[in-house]
Amino acid sequence: MPGFLIFPLLAIDTGIVNIAVYSLASNVYTKSEKILLSLGNKIDQRKKGKGRLINRQILSCSALRVEFVSNFFDRDTALVIQNFCIDEIVSVSLIGAKGVIE
Repeated sequence: MPGFLIFPLLAIDTGIVNIAVYSLASNVYTKSEKILLSLGNKIDQRKKGKGRLINRQILSCSALRVEFVSNFFDRDTALVIQNFCIDEIVSVSLIGAKGVIE
């Protein structure tokens, strides 16, 4: 019966990867964007001598991204991947159920 233990383990691993890893990777991009915006707002409030130089330096920075091949994880990527996985599971289940019914 060890073969029956593989399916629950795969389900748990898939859930962990989808929820934890992809969500954390998307949080890196989202949080770094928010930090850059807040730094830019703080500099805009001061606008004194070195304000321009620091503002240019902040504008030259880009948000941190976790990249995979040529794509990166933004805020919606985790949801898109979870939606794709659920769609595939449902379609395979329906194909399997169709074969059983006929």
